[in-house]
Amino acid sequence: IGNSGFTYYSGALDDFRVFKRELNTQEVSAMYREYTQSRIYTLNVPARITTGTLDLYNIYNDFSGAYAMRRLFEEYADAHVRIERSSDTTQADLYFDKDGNLTSIENSVETNLTTWLNGSIAEVVKWYDQSGNTNHVEPNSNSPELIVGTVAPFIGRYGIYFGTAEDRELYLANFGNFRTTADQPHTIFAGYRGISFTSAQNLFAIGTPATNQTIAFHPNNGNYYFYSNDMLYGQLDIGTVAFRYSGGGGTSANKKLYLDGVVQNGTGGSTSSLNLATNPPLRIGHYSSRGSGFRFDGNVFHILFANSDLGENLIQNISTSMNAS
Repeated sequence: IGNSGFTYYSGALDDFRVFKRELNTQEVSAMYREYTQSRIYTLNVPARITTGTLDLYNIYNDFSGAYAMRRLFEEYADAHVRIERSSDTTQADLYFDKDGNLTSIENSVETNLTTWLNGSIAEVVKWYDQSGNTNHVEPNSNSPELIVGTVAPFIGRYGIYFGTAEDRELYLANFGNFRTTADQPHTIFAGYRGISFTSAQNLFAIGTPATNQTIAFHPNNGNYYFYSNDMLYGQLDIGTVAFRYSGGGGTSANKKLYLDGVVQNGTGGSTSSLNLATNPPLRIGHYSSRGSGFRFDGNVFHILFANSDLGENLIQNISTSMNAS
């Protein structure tokens, strides 16, 4: 190593691995993520100028759906949310920078949303998917409201308020490209603040209410479940929660929950595997078909869906980046 007879290598060698078989693309990508995220480089080179919150992690292609009021990826340069002004039904797309600052309102020179609204409510009519898969979510009936966070870590950040007074579910009928296998590995990030907690409030759900055919979360009791396969973590009020499943059954070894990058201790679980149906629906904020008891009373600031196990190191880094103002 470093000397091949007449040719010499001059430099540092940090890692060298030889495998007995050809690695597939997914394995190579996972090794690259592990390598780059575990090292800090101090070479005298210009820093990369990023336009998206998550650009440094090279994970754009890992997501099937990515929703936030901030620009997440350099590859996505379109609008982030579409709102309707309650006073006159005027609609406009909103654009944000990577730090969550509002940069543009469609068809307006105004960049101050309060001024543009002029006392009206900003009703959300579409939350755009930034993953490039066009999995945009829209109200199933009534529109939730765009708000500004008032509690850390989301102070000054735009989010969506759902509440329990009426059905305000954001819905996608076919979240098909998320599911590549019935026992779907995944990493899901949800940044939220709960206001009041009653019943089995639903923050998100993928699938249908049948045994092991749903991935969902109830923040009122910290229930990360596959429908009848529950892991309970206690009430979780605020922060970025990450849900990590590596496949192979919903036990604590394969199914983990993190709060702001820190793994939590849960109870329950089962050896039975996830059995996600083909083309499952996606619901955010409420679960309209299961009744008013499944309405989340709170604000959602971001929610990201990766159909792979991204690993603990990336979960910690992404959670920190998404919580930062």
